Amino acid sequence: MTLLRPTVLLPLLFARLVAAFSFWLERRVNLLTQSPPVEPAGEIDLVSGELAVDVYSDTGLPMHHIEADHAIHYLAGDRTALERPRVTSLREDVRFTGRAQRADVFDHGERIEAFGDVLVRVSPRYRLEFHIDTDEANAAGLKDGDIGEILL
Repeated sequence: MTLLRPTVLLPLLFARLVAAFSFWLERRVNLLTQSPPVEPAGEIDLVSGELAVDVYSDTGLPMHHIEADHAIHYLAGDRTALERPRVTSLREDVRFTGRAQRADVFDHGERIEAFGDVLVRVSPRYRLEFHIDTDEANAAGLKDGDIGEILL
């Protein structure tokens, strides 16, 4: 039986250590960069493909026309998730159009939170102003001092 000399054994040991470290590092980086699993938002009440809805006021006047490529309604919190929503105002006094990648609709359609490439077009006769309520800011994960961009 011949013993392996250190000149042969050390490079093999070093190669094994590098391989083990590379494997560990790859797993660690994958764990840190992967998105966390999406938690179910609750019991699903309705799933719809293309959606088109006209919203009317209490007096029966048309308010908004909403379209989306996909809609899911959740019973918990009476929330509707929309994919690629488009909104058009039908009111005479306030004209605008808007679109986004996704949106959540709350409070029987009274509140809409839009996310991802949000674009809203209004009449040039309106004063430019932007306001986010605390509830919407909290729901969107915004905190004091966050900076955003409004493209006009």
